[in-house]
Amino acid sequence: MYSLKKITALIFLLLSSTGLLAQTEWSTSLSAGYVVNFPLPLSISQLGYPDIKQLGRFRSEPFNFPLYWDFKITRIKNKKLCELEFIHHKLYLNNLSDEIQRFSISHGFNLLLINSGYAFGKFFIKPGIGIVLGHPENTIRNLPLNEKAGLFNDGYYISGSAVNLAINSRIKLTGLIFLETEAKVTYGYAIVPVANGKAKVHNLAFHLTLGLGFRQNFRNKAKEESLHEFKHKK
Repeated sequence: MYSLKKITALIFLLLSSTGLLAQTEWSTSLSAGYVVNFPLPLSISQLGYPDIKQLGRFRSEPFNFPLYWDFKITRIKNKKLCELEFIHHKLYLNNLSDEIQRFSISHGFNLLLINSGYAFGKFFIKPGIGIVLGHPENTIRNLPLNEKAGLFNDGYYISGSAVNLAINSRIKLTGLIFLETEAKVTYGYAIVPVANGKAKVHNLAFHLTLGLGFRQNFRNKAKEESLHEFKHKK
């Protein structure tokens, strides 16, 4: 017949295995990266003119100012992840024309994402969804866009929606600091203003990032203490 002590120890083990005592890890990270954009349709509508429709071929210039960066606030518990991510993505149109003198979204084609993640070995697979916060700069048919409109009169617009799929890996450097690498594919659709009109932008991009993070682990002390007291009861 099992003693009370053995039964209590068994209950403690079962509770631990279900994650009741699992650590919760909070972290922040900041990464730089390289981006490849894939050609997708671009259309521009402007009052009094026929629509411009072409394949938009964009570059990102991630290492030129303003720099590309990727900032995350992450929570991990029981090998499950939830995350708030902000990517300062940038777009510069390569195939300009006589009608499109300048077209960029370089301050930028910002992606604000909420991700969930699931551990597979040493990697996290992270799908996510969010919005595009765009800061367009353009001159169409010699008509420049007013860049002092939008949110806070600073040229920013909530422009559209975005999805994300990433594979993430972390390498421990110290108890608190880690090296983070990530490969991700993002798709964003945005409608941004041009002078007397609007542009519809599709962007499919591959991102490869590298950065540093800071993490802190927390345990549920209240549950640990109650189980500890229960374990030592006679």
